[in-house]
Amino acid sequence: MPRKRHGGNKSKARIIAVQDDNDDDRASCTASEISQISVDDISVEEENGNVVGDVESLEEKLKECIDNMSGKSSAARLASLKSIHHCFSRHYLPAILENWKVTFADNLDRSIRKCTQNELELCIHLATLLALQLGTDSCSLLSKMMSVMRNNLTDNNKLPKLRCLCATSLALCTFAAVEELEDISDVIQTLGNVWTQAKPVSTCATSVPVFCAAVSSWAILLTQLPAPHLKDTLKNYLPRLSAYLESSAVDVRVATGETLALIYELARNVYGSAFYAENHQYVLSVMQEMSVASEKCQTKRDRRVQRSSFRDIYAALKVSD
Repeated sequence: MPRKRHGGNKSKARIIAVQDDNDDDRASCTASEISQISVDDISVEEENGNVVGDVESLEEKLKECIDNMSGKSSAARLASLKSIHHCFSRHYLPAILENWKVTFADNLDRSIRKCTQNELELCIHLATLLALQLGTDSCSLLSKMMSVMRNNLTDNNKLPKLRCLCATSLALCTFAAVEELEDISDVIQTLGNVWTQAKPVSTCATSVPVFCAAVSSWAILLTQLPAPHLKDTLKNYLPRLSAYLESSAVDVRVATGETLALIYELARNVYGSAFYAENHQYVLSVMQEMSVASEKCQTKRDRRVQRSSFRDIYAALKVSD
């Protein structure tokens, strides 16, 4: 009885291994090539009001990177995202981006379905840059990405670093791209729900950066509210916000103080110098104490930051008093 030959399986295994190696090499080469795509070698300057330089070359390289965002290789996708981020961070290119904005937004949406943590963070950064580049023209393109930001922000199981990024990016996208008052109010509500989750007095270490990012982002969007909505928001949130002046974390106290200073400025611009919060005297007394006291601070850095910050904040509120 003839014996079975096993050489075929070994040969097949060797072929598959070689193919995998070749695929890895190609992916590595592609990523390497994409990483070389840079805007640094393109001179785009202004002389006598005229833009000079190889703009067409820049557009061609940018298009290549946008196309490679949807590639199968994670390394190639990451290299493309980094190159686009570098480009949009250095140059204001709405005219060029206008030609590829739909493709770019679609590729962003596809990227987040199969991306790594690094890719997700880059995609969020790029969504923010898209909003800053195109303004309100990018609003409809950002709906899916902003939903991703919102979901990650409100998920307590996500890393604080990612939640902070989502808070800041969600606010900036809303500030730059969103015009509908209802949509702006929804984001304000989401950010408010996040920072009010932190305990006012004993704020745990992991929630400190999330609180600071959320409350600062929340404050930015208050500048977009008309007078009636601003009044309602202040009525609902001011007492709760003031309670965080008693937090055990200096960063929380400082973020709270800075937010209160902005709120007072906004309110007095809208309602005049007669505006006072219901707990105005309490806020002033706490801020005055923070500007000189240090019993809550455990390090020299904390004492320095608290005193310096609250001296300025207290002076601003006192001048308006």
